[in-house]
Amino acid sequence: YQGVRAILSAVRSGKLAGSYKPLVDLLTVPEPYRVAIEVALGSSAQDIVCAHEEEAKAAIEWLKAHRAGRATFLPLQNLRPSAPLDSHAAGSVQGLVGKAIDLVTFDTPFAPAVHLALGRTLVAESMEAALKAYREVRGWSRIVTLEGEVLAPSGSLTGGSLGGRGAHLVGRKGEIDDLTERARGLREKCAQAEVRAAEQEEQVGRLRAQLEASARAILSAQAEEQAAASMVRTCEQTLQHLRQELDEQGRLATDAGARLGALRAEEAETQAELLRLREALQSTEADDGHHGDAVEKLTLSLENARAQRIEARIAVERLGEQTRALQSRRAAVQQELDAARTAQAGKQTARDRIAVEIGETQAELGRLAEQLREAREYAEGCQESVERWRTTRQELLQQSFDLSEGVKEISRRRAELNEELHAAELTMARLEVRLAQLGERLAADYSLSVEEALAREDPGEVDRDTVNEVARLRREIRQMGTVNTGAVEEYARITQRIQFLAEQEADLCSARESLLQTIQEIDQSTRGVFMETFNAVRQEFDRLYQRLFGGGSTQLILTNPDDLLETGIDVVAQPPGKRPQHLSLLSGGERALTAAALLMSFMVVRPSPFVLLDEIDAPLDGPNVEKFVELLREFGASTQIVVITHNPTTMEAAPRWYGVTMQEPGVSSILVYRVPPSAAK
Repeated sequence: YQGVRAILSAVRSGKLAGSYKPLVDLLTVPEPYRVAIEVALGSSAQDIVCAHEEEAKAAIEWLKAHRAGRATFLPLQNLRPSAPLDSHAAGSVQGLVGKAIDLVTFDTPFAPAVHLALGRTLVAESMEAALKAYREVRGWSRIVTLEGEVLAPSGSLTGGSLGGRGAHLVGRKGEIDDLTERARGLREKCAQAEVRAAEQEEQVGRLRAQLEASARAILSAQAEEQAAASMVRTCEQTLQHLRQELDEQGRLATDAGARLGALRAEEAETQAELLRLREALQSTEADDGHHGDAVEKLTLSLENARAQRIEARIAVERLGEQTRALQSRRAAVQQELDAARTAQAGKQTARDRIAVEIGETQAELGRLAEQLREAREYAEGCQESVERWRTTRQELLQQSFDLSEGVKEISRRRAELNEELHAAELTMARLEVRLAQLGERLAADYSLSVEEALAREDPGEVDRDTVNEVARLRREIRQMGTVNTGAVEEYARITQRIQFLAEQEADLCSARESLLQTIQEIDQSTRGVFMETFNAVRQEFDRLYQRLFGGGSTQLILTNPDDLLETGIDVVAQPPGKRPQHLSLLSGGERALTAAALLMSFMVVRPSPFVLLDEIDAPLDGPNVEKFVELLREFGASTQIVVITHNPTTMEAAPRWYGVTMQEPGVSSILVYRVPPSAAK
């Protein structure tokens, strides 16, 4: 609609403040139910939902100021949806899908608007199920099938082929929701792929750090291995040197042992010699003086031998200590050598293990790099899918706009063609009138019909003066008229008629004066009765209006108080929470309820034995229909009321039903049903 597009455009551009959303944009409809919901909503799909009545009034004023069309607004603050249907009763019918409001999803704040549009609508799988629900379920406003057929409470069926290939606003909104959801899923997958890629990159970083640490450990192990090898070489050299020293000490110890043995042998010989000498000394004590020098020499030699033996022993002990020290040093060096060899073997094992870990790490790094590449390719594919679906969504929106413009252009072209057709019809009508006038002229002037004139040959050119002279002569003949042979008798009859008419004129003048006086008296009494009735109706109207609306006020204003017989009456109503407005400015439901209050006030002031109401409750919603029905019950106690209605609530309140049906084309039948007293209560 032009007004809806204008409002939404003004909101987007910031020219109109507030929250305005089309009803169809608030609904998420699954694919199987889109056609049914589209048909159930009808023109209400483009109703604009706003928060409160001030926004609705501001939008209406903006439309008026810019001449931008019309729109229907649903202020959530003022909406009063009717009571919901019985879900148990609706669920007991086979083939009935359920209530339309249960088949869609929407945000909770917009529930009043959705309940108002779909709260009393049922969705059936087929027309047979809809007809079955029509007979078994009460309280619904329409039943819609999945293929788009509509069954009204009056029993009327609407169906056929839908324009296009399915739903329009609801279908496109569903396609946009599907594409949006799919794009959201693709974005989530892209985000997950990016997270996985980041995690894998982080893991690659950790593995690279581990690889670098392993490389550093390898270098350190290699350095330690080189140091251990150097230490082994040093220990081996030291051990070789110690072995050489040990061999030298062994040789020296052997030499010292040999020398000690020689010294011991020499000592034994010296001892033996000493014993021999002592024996000789004892045998030759007398020859002491002669042998004194020899004894001293031998004694000195003995002392020298003893001293040499002591030195040899000391040298042997020293060499033994050196040998033991060298053996201890050799054992320590051997232990160091074994420890170095063990450390070298451990380093070699660690180097082999690190080499294996490096190989595994490089393989893991390659695998993670491959996964990272696949994740990046998947993310790129997801991004391309998102862009492709975004482009598709934009194309669908553009197609929607183009179709709207096409519809607008077709409507404009249709209006132009209608204007051209109307102009052609006017031209045809003028030509037909002209043809009729010419036919009358032919008949009057020439005593010919159109067919006879067309059948005659063309007389050729006629002088204009001749034509004028013929016309003049014919006018004079017509003015002479026919010859009246009974003129005398006619004169006597007309004279008598004139006298009769004169007497009648006198009687009429007298009657006129009498009537004028009577009218004046009636006018005087009528003014009093009118004002008395007017004041009484005004009071009852205000009372009934407050009862139906739950508050507010009304005014009945005379347009010309100085002339009560010619004055008009303006109806001004003020619903609760609104400013006073003329009856024509109220909404359809408010105008109908106000008219009902005014009608009932007439019945209170001047009761009528019989009242006929024709679909007066059609614009009313559920709660207002119930209030209206309560008034009908009260007035029905003293007045016979016949109501023509399609509303189930009004039907339920009536004690007697008359239904008109046409089971066969052209043949109507009447069905009568009297509600039992127990059911009526």
